[in-house]
Amino acid sequence: MPKLSLEKKAEIVAHYLSSNDGYSITAQKFGISDSIVKMLVAQFKTNGIEGLIHKNETYSGDFKIHVLQYQQENNLSDKKTAVYFKIPNWGTICTWRKKYKKGGYELLSRDGRGNPKNMAAKKIKKEYRTQN
Repeated sequence: MPKLSLEKKAEIVAHYLSSNDGYSITAQKFGISDSIVKMLVAQFKTNGIEGLIHKNETYSGDFKIHVLQYQQENNLSDKKTAVYFKIPNWGTICTWRKKYKKGGYELLSRDGRGNPKNMAAKKIKKEYRTQN
């Protein structure tokens, strides 16, 4: 999703809800894809203005498992699940599912930032340089 301010997101949703323009026309007017308009409108209808606020969160492995189980139990799409749990990008859920299928809870619960093997090696080198 392009970087959109809260004000711009609210403007897009307000335009869609107050006009007879559909998702496609609204998307063209604001220079974004219609899937973004659909997601913003769904987030707003479900969670109000709070649903439009982007949060850079790190989710725990337990939370990810809970989301995937809830999705499966309720037969929800990635988009509907993302809206329900206030996850800004529905693609995140698809990524979690792929990780879970590939490596189970262990892979899913990893932070995934950086390469731990390389990070540890860099730390050792740094400590060695500071000692000498």
